[in-house]
Amino acid sequence: MSKQYNTKLQERLEKFLKDENLSQAKAAPILGISQAALSQYRRSMYDKGDIEAVENKLKEFFQIQEEKTLSNSSRCWKRRECRKRLTTF
Repeated sequence: MSKQYNTKLQERLEKFLKDENLSQAKAAPILGISQAALSQYRRSMYDKGDIEAVENKLKEFFQIQEEKTLSNSSRCWKRRECRKRLTTF
């Protein structure tokens, strides 16, 4: 039986790597996984590894990123210049 990959998570990973202009070598330690695991996961060839564990690491990383973004937005909103900038179109 073939292992199932979360294709939406794979797409999000690809977008993150592209947007941040990161190589696999630089991204792997940031994501908390090995470079080999990242490479194989990206190609849907992580057959001998634990896909669920890799995906849990990625989900955790993206959750933390979202929380940081929301926290920064909240702090910015409290400052008057940010409110003005964000509400002026």
